[in-house]
Amino acid sequence: MSRVVASIPTSSRYETTTATCTNDSKTLLSIASSVNVVHVSKRLIGTESSSSSSFERFSRVPIESNATKMEFAPSVFGTVLACLTKRGHVELFVAKERATRPDVLFEEEEDEDDGTCDGRGAFEKEEKDEKFLRAQTLKPKNQSRKDSGITYTSFSFAPNEHGLLVACGRSDGEMDIYATTRDVRDVRDPSLPEATMHYLESSNNGDEENNATMYDESVNPLFETCHKIVAERSFCGHAEVVDVAWRFESPNAPTIAAAFSYSDDTFDIRRFVYKSQCDKWMEQGNAMYVSKEKLSNIDWSKDGSRIVFVEGGHRAVVLDTSGEFSHEDEKPSRRNLGNLEFESDIESVSFNELGTNVAVTTADGKGDVLVYKESLTRKRTWEPIGKIVS
Repeated sequence: MSRVVASIPTSSRYETTTATCTNDSKTLLSIASSVNVVHVSKRLIGTESSSSSSFERFSRVPIESNATKMEFAPSVFGTVLACLTKRGHVELFVAKERATRPDVLFEEEEDEDDGTCDGRGAFEKEEKDEKFLRAQTLKPKNQSRKDSGITYTSFSFAPNEHGLLVACGRSDGEMDIYATTRDVRDVRDPSLPEATMHYLESSNNGDEENNATMYDESVNPLFETCHKIVAERSFCGHAEVVDVAWRFESPNAPTIAAAFSYSDDTFDIRRFVYKSQCDKWMEQGNAMYVSKEKLSNIDWSKDGSRIVFVEGGHRAVVLDTSGEFSHEDEKPSRRNLGNLEFESDIESVSFNELGTNVAVTTADGKGDVLVYKESLTRKRTWEPIGKIVS
């Protein structure tokens, strides 16, 4: 059985969509990308005004190139949006209404409308209605000139228990872990230089272009690299990180799963655990999964007991990830909890919190979300239970 839960206003074909509930639990934000723009829609929940099931246009966020992945940070840190662009950069945006000092940063100038139009009219007004501030653009730090072509290939925010962290996979097989330098909502941070504070409080910073310099990457970046992860096999030949995903194991042991592709046309998923005693990320000795087909779109269940990913573009694989992995576990059938095969390529796959339901969207042109539930009577079997029609 399926029904339309909510509709999102569209002006062009969207390539990527996702949604999050804000920290007040009363607002649902949805993001969708089209050509060089991220469209943000809003829907109130649990109020009288939420009787309508439709989302309303909230903001549009220009980005440097088309988005290949978008994700919200955990809502406890405010509304933070990240986009991976086709140029291989991760762009970070912070919602203005989440700032603790709106009188300093987000004071709006009254729009003096003289009734004339200079030809850009509606577009200029739409630009002025933007509610997200560009905070920072994350780019790989190249060690030499020959590394100039290195880009980011994926990213993922950590669970809120670990703080506001971002893991970025690179095209050279390494991963950068970024940590925030301060509360993203506090624009009047004590670590800001006095000259910057004077600029913030000056009367000449009302326009959007000047406001963008509040997060000056050269003076006081919002995120800084705190760790670098290098897989052992990447030293033996060319490797690329295809996707990354976090798992909450314990407050002192954050865990990352990363899908790699290698120059010999082999693929695997490896697990890395942070050791607080030595302040290092340690690679687990054996791979979680090895394949001759591309692996991507990793999602971990909330309790960390299982993982789902895409193999070969058209197959969703569910894997048991409890306990330590041995060399025997690298065999595809060892920990397999079931496969879902599709005729079209899979665009996205995700778990519910318990890892008992899997939602899948495919590139069949319909845009429907297919939902499957683990069978209680047959092992390694997932049964369709519904479809969300777009």
